[in-house]
Amino acid sequence: MHLPGPKASTKNLKEPIDIWKYFFDDTMLTTIVENTNKHINSESTNFLPEKDTKTTDILKMQALFGLLYLAGVLKSNRLNLKDVYDMNGTGVEIFRLTMSMNRMLFLLRNLRFDDAETRNERKNVDKLAPIRDIFNTFVNNCKSAYTYGMNM
Repeated sequence: MHLPGPKASTKNLKEPIDIWKYFFDDTMLTTIVENTNKHINSESTNFLPEKDTKTTDILKMQALFGLLYLAGVLKSNRLNLKDVYDMNGTGVEIFRLTMSMNRMLFLLRNLRFDDAETRNERKNVDKLAPIRDIFNTFVNNCKSAYTYGMNM
């Protein structure tokens, strides 16, 4: 029997970014980046060749997720993206400084969590097939971070 609370692996994590990286580890981000880039490359003939339609990497994906979290924290998640990027003083400046609105829209449109080529086979037995690997990794990270009590 263990007392409920954070396990040893997470007790010393104090900074929000370190805690976030514990739950969303590089394995998950690498999977997301690889599958997103695979989708971008397969659809590349439909895009105009410009800077906003290039492949992504882990740092850019972390920036995208950070902006999505920030939108929720600032209660901007219900706003139109054009309003968040507005330059008339009502927008949120950090969004414009992090990435362009076109780039954010492009990444959100092409965000993929699994390999689309094998998804149909997996979907026959698992309705969560598009997110199953990421979901399982996240759940395992949660289990390894916290000991829950008997009332949970």
